[in-house]
Parts: sequence; C-alpha cells; structure tokens
Amino acid sequence: MLGEIVSNGRACGVVVGLLDSDESRQIFTHGNAGSNSLPLSAESVFEIGSITKVFTSILLTDMVQRGEVELSEPLAKLLPFHLDMNYHAIQAKHLNTPTMPWAS
Repeated sequence: MLGEIVSNGRACGVVVGLLDSDESRQIFTHGNAGSNSLPLSAESVFEIGSITKVFTSILLTDMVQRGEVELSEPLAKLLPFHLDMNYHAIQAKHLNTPTMPWAS
C-alpha cells in the first residue's frame, strides 16, 4: 500500500509506525524524503502542519467511546503531572475545538 501511494505520486516518501497492544512497534517506510535527503527511517521528521488537531480529536473521541474519559472532565485531572498555572477551567472537550477558553 505504501508503494502505491508513492508510485501514484501522492507522496515522495511515507513512514508509518504501528504500536500494538503488547507495545511492540513496527516501522514501515517507502520512497524518500526528496533529493539529497537521508533515507527514511523511524527517526524521519515531517512537517505535519495542523494535522495534530485531527489526531487529537480522533484519539479523544475513541477514549470517550471506550469510557476512559468524559468530555466535561478538567484537563488537569487527566494529565500525569501537576500544572502550576490555573488551567482547571479547560475541559477535555476543549481539545476538539479550534479555540481554547483563555483565547477569548
């Protein structure tokens, strides 16, 4: 499948990482990162722009569906560390919106 993406001209190179439930990892690469570039690997870095918002929304939706988190939960409660700043007003649902509560 990766070869097809590259051969169809949709990308010059692709790196896909899979993390299984047993925490085993697999890295698949195809193509290259462009002329005069290093070979693609698990350490390859790509400019992904605003796509992280999509990943965050997908993961949050999955966690809600599995009952691991509620959208109204304070974000500070979900973090594995203490925040020194007063972020208790930020809820998990704010991760799915383009603006945060303090931005207005």
